[in-house]
Amino acid sequence: MSETYNDAKAILKWLAPRAPATVAEIVAGLAVAENLRSSSREVSDAIRYLLDRECVIADSGPKTGKEAMLKRRYRATGKPLPPPKVKPGMRTSFDALQSAWGMHVVPLQSSLTVQHFNLD
Repeated sequence: MSETYNDAKAILKWLAPRAPATVAEIVAGLAVAENLRSSSREVSDAIRYLLDRECVIADSGPKTGKEAMLKRRYRATGKPLPPPKVKPGMRTSFDALQSAWGMHVVPLQSSLTVQHFNLD
């Protein structure tokens, strides 16, 4: 998620002072202004991330269809991007997912037997 968050931050910075733009225009603009070489897929992922957080909205273009995401125009709402829920460098765990699925989290037990010898 960290990469998507960083892309979203760059997009929001670039998009805020500008008129609504398509994904292709954002990709080109980031390459020039921010020296970022992002693919349209990476920008689309970041746009979805920004849409979910209401930092951008789609102004016009088709709402459905295979290429709807690429043809719509996006603009910044002025709402700041909230910090990511997972801090950079933090490791995630499968335990929370297991708990959500109702699976019991059982710590692994070693199959090794430790023997103690009395050397007296």
